[in-house]
Amino acid sequence: MHSIPFSFPGFTVTEMISTEEKLIICATSQAEQAHCPACQQVSHGIHSYYQRCPRDLPISGQTVQLRLRVRRFRCLNTACSKQTFAEPLPDLVGRTSRRTLRLTLLWTVFAIQSGGEPEAQQVMDRWHVMKNWREALERVVSWRYSGLEQRLQKPSTPFKKRKKPRTVHEQAISDAARERRLARYEEVLSYYQQGLSIAQIATQAHVTRTTVYKYLAAESFPERHPRFPSPGTGKLIASYTA
Repeated sequence: MHSIPFSFPGFTVTEMISTEEKLIICATSQAEQAHCPACQQVSHGIHSYYQRCPRDLPISGQTVQLRLRVRRFRCLNTACSKQTFAEPLPDLVGRTSRRTLRLTLLWTVFAIQSGGEPEAQQVMDRWHVMKNWREALERVVSWRYSGLEQRLQKPSTPFKKRKKPRTVHEQAISDAARERRLARYEEVLSYYQQGLSIAQIATQAHVTRTTVYKYLAAESFPERHPRFPSPGTGKLIASYTA
């Protein structure tokens, strides 16, 4: 049975029903009398019983739903407008509220921190979603950890660098491409020094605005690094050409 970290004044807990996401706490009122809210006369006459099911503070990641068995009393004052009245629960839940006083207080605190009371429910929902997501992620990582650890412990195959040197023709093409990029880079800087806007520079130099920003942010001409195929590229091509 769960250990309940808060009290139920005037009630005796009779049963707790637990699922993975929800805890239902059943409790019965022990009050033998109550004051009529209309005339304030004390009444001992029980008319009937009914059930109230407010939400309460979460426990250990579970939402909590109360099932309170409370009394409806008869008003013994014949001059009173009320013949029966529901047992008031001022220390636990409001007369028509669907949540306990302590949960309402917590929501109010969340609302103040988030900047408005209407967002309190959304804040609480986001808190539960994040908590559930974190716990689910921990379970998945724990489940997969052994396999990941084995894979990480295996020595990785070093990528084989290109052994074949470039031909004279390939080197000439690469040098020509670099000269074009360098000329475009210097052209962008020249337009910028003339006071043109980014859009005007991009139009005049026939480049994108992103390229203009990249050139202007660089301390010097941004050289291109050699590109190598990823380790799995050869296998992928082989699978399609096989």
